[in-house]
Amino acid sequence: MAIYHCSVKPVGRSAGKSAVAAIAYRTASKILNQRDGIIRGGDADCEHPSTPWAGQ
Repeated sequence: MAIYHCSVKPVGRSAGKSAVAAIAYRTASKILNQRDGIIRGGDADCEHPSTPWAGQ
């Protein structure tokens, strides 16, 4: 029998956080933030070696 675990942590803009930046970091991808038009992710601190833009 499998035991499942789920952990949820809210990301609030009032605390200066961006949900788009958080998901881009966790998935090691680039995502367009439609609220401010900035592409999040792909930074040197969140690149994963398997991403196509790694090392550029």
